[in-house]
Amino acid sequence: MFSKPQIITYTSLALGLFLIWFFLFSNFIPRQKNEIKPTATPEIATSYNHKIRLNNTELMVEIADTPEKQEQGLSGRKFLAEGTGMLFTYAIPQKVIFWMPDMNFPIDIIYLKNNEVVQIEKNVPNLPDIAKEKLPKYPSYQEIDLVLEVPAGWSEKNNIAIGDKLTSN
Repeated sequence: MFSKPQIITYTSLALGLFLIWFFLFSNFIPRQKNEIKPTATPEIATSYNHKIRLNNTELMVEIADTPEKQEQGLSGRKFLAEGTGMLFTYAIPQKVIFWMPDMNFPIDIIYLKNNEVVQIEKNVPNLPDIAKEKLPKYPSYQEIDLVLEVPAGWSEKNNIAIGDKLTSN
């Protein structure tokens, strides 16, 4: 039989080898991450199910009302169809900063407070060849509670101006 010191030595050695193996190979063991992956491409998963009207022009919008949806925004999408947009909603009015990482098309960014247009950034370009940390930022100049992203040129084509009111159906 083994003596008590030998048992402790062999047990310690086995435990040590297991820990070394675990730390060396744990990067190769698949792990479940706490991130939600879409089950379809963004174009298929998109849901333009809310009708709004701005300056007598109807638009079907997707609502970005969670931090995850707001962070993702339109990034990674191939296009934004005419007559559609994304409406970011904020429960508490606040200053926000938008930027264009992983964007594949230019947009107009319309900032609203109490359903009234307070600022418009027209023809915001997508810049695929610029590093994310060097991308320009587009801050709201005041606290807002809504931001509407639409295809570039939409605000000019539809004569959207400061003071215009957004209504929802």
